Amino acid sequence: VESRVAAMREAAPRAALLREGIVALGGVINSPADAVPTTINASFPGAAAEPLLHALEDRDVIVSTGSACASKKAGRSPVLR
Repeated sequence: VESRVAAMREAAPRAALLREGIVALGGVINSPADAVPTTINASFPGAAAEPLLHALEDRDVIVSTGSACASKKAGRSPVLR
């Protein structure tokens, strides 16, 4: 448990920079301010998902265009409704 807490503390500064960068690029942070620093839910209204996904991955930001519970399904997951 202590190593996980240490990892979260180490991730916090990078997460703060990432949040600032997302907002600077016109993105919207959907995660609460007190969410774990290793996971950020963000959206980029009007942006095409695929090019954005690749641009972020090229910068070592691991992203997804949907939730795991909606994987390979058309439409919104009942979990997210």
